Amino acid sequence: MILINDVYKNYKNLTFGIAMHQFNFSYEDAEDIHNEVCLKVYLSQHKFIGKYKAHSLSAWIKIIILNTCVNYLKRRRRDYLLSEIQENTLTDERVNIEKNIIEKNQFELMERCIDQLGENEKRVLDLVRQNYTQSKIAFLLNISQATVSRQRTLAVMKVRNRVHMAA
Repeated sequence: MILINDVYKNYKNLTFGIAMHQFNFSYEDAEDIHNEVCLKVYLSQHKFIGKYKAHSLSAWIKIIILNTCVNYLKRRRRDYLLSEIQENTLTDERVNIEKNIIEKNQFELMERCIDQLGENEKRVLDLVRQNYTQSKIAFLLNISQATVSRQRTLAVMKVRNRVHMAA
């Protein structure tokens, strides 16, 4: 029977050496790895006793140490990538929220500026926003196409100036 305290004491230097020198882990990481190795050895000792009697205990534990280091490295990389993805996602979401707020504020400002236009300019601009052609607007409002063009141009200029002054 393998005692966990014996593994902890007798294989600490080996675990730390492999973890810190071959895998460049920090001391804290090496401690975590060593604890994980001890637990794995204790929980799987029946495999060693049953299958690996011909092999030395230290060789078997060294394989567990190496595999644990590799898995630890994979987890660290995975966690790093996940955190990067989450950070980028959060950054993208923040940017989208900020853009939506700015667009909403600009839209509300533009609507207030349009509300300040004269009735004829508002009517022409409203029909332009509904994608009516200049000739169709002239027909609907019973005015000339030149008048439609002039009112549209004046309305757009007034809105631009008011939005620019308010910003």
